[in-house]
Amino acid sequence: MTTEKLTESIELEDYCLLKGYSIVYNRWVDAVVLSRDGMDYKFKDEVSDENVLEAVKEIPMDDPLADMLEEVEYPEDEIQ
Repeated sequence: MTTEKLTESIELEDYCLLKGYSIVYNRWVDAVVLSRDGMDYKFKDEVSDENVLEAVKEIPMDDPLADMLEEVEYPEDEIQ
């Protein structure tokens, strides 16, 4: 599975809507970025696309992605 397919996943999109995340691909950090409450997060290096989809496939009540995310550190030269 490619990152493009992950960002286009209906299951992940539904999950993000229900949990209050917005999701985009950010070229500055070369990663899928989930944003919520003014904070940006990306998936930890050890997390595969398959892990993400498995965690959200049945729209769980809790937030299983929280343990898979880390705060994004943007390059200093990026304009925000």
